[in-house]
Amino acid sequence: QKALTLRRALADKRAVAGTLTNIGNVYSDRGDMVNAVRYHRESLELYADLPDTLRMARVLVNLGEVFQSSGLYEEAYNELDRARQLLEH
Repeated sequence: QKALTLRRALADKRAVAGTLTNIGNVYSDRGDMVNAVRYHRESLELYADLPDTLRMARVLVNLGEVFQSSGLYEEAYNELDRARQLLEH
């Protein structure tokens, strides 16, 4: 959280997005899927603003994994399919 605060103060969108992704991964590892999704979605929005297609796809894969581990298979498929579509274009 301290790194996130510092990076936001520096207004470095890429660094903030990366930190948000890392926080989302930590929440996912801890089984807190609500916060994992929250942080990944915020990260995804920042990467879309840059735009950074590769990192957007990575975050979508992370979201797919979160949904899959929560038993939300349709949502997982949708996020993974969005990642595939980004990488095909």
